[in-house]
Amino acid sequence: MRYGSFNQMIERIQYNKVRKKLAVVAAEDVHTLEAVMLACKDNIVNPILIGNEDIITKNIKELDLPTYNISIIHAPNNEEAALKAVELVNAKEVDFIMKGRIETALLMRAVLNRNNGLRTGTIMSHLAFLQIPTYHKLVAFTDVALN
Repeated sequence: MRYGSFNQMIERIQYNKVRKKLAVVAAEDVHTLEAVMLACKDNIVNPILIGNEDIITKNIKELDLPTYNISIIHAPNNEEAALKAVELVNAKEVDFIMKGRIETALLMRAVLNRNNGLRTGTIMSHLAFLQIPTYHKLVAFTDVALN
C-alpha cells in the first residue's frame, strides 16, 4: 500500500477502529507528549506514559494538552521506565513501545534482555516514515536505530 501523506495513513489506521495500546518510555519529553496527544486525538492509540509522573503531569498542564484516556506509570529513572515498558509488552497489556527522551542503548538493553526482554527468535526491525513536501509519497527507512 502506498500513502501520499501522513493524513492518508492516519485515515487508513482509523478505518480499522481498533486503538492500539502504546507504552511511551521516558514520556516527560514535551515533543513526545505532543505527538502522543495528537495520536490520541486521531483515535489511533491508548497510551500509557512511563516516566517521572510529576514532570509528565506538569508538562501536560503547561502545554494545555488534553489528557484523553491516558494512564501514567511512575518510573524514577529511564532504566526503570524501559524495563516497565518491556514488562507491559510481555504481559500483553500494550501492543508496542514508543521511545521518548531516552538513550537508544538503554532502551535496547531492556528490549534485548535475555531473561525478560522481547527476544522471540525472529528478526527485529525499526521503521521510520518521512513526508517530503516535494515528493509524491511517504518515504520509509528501516533499521536506522538498530544497525
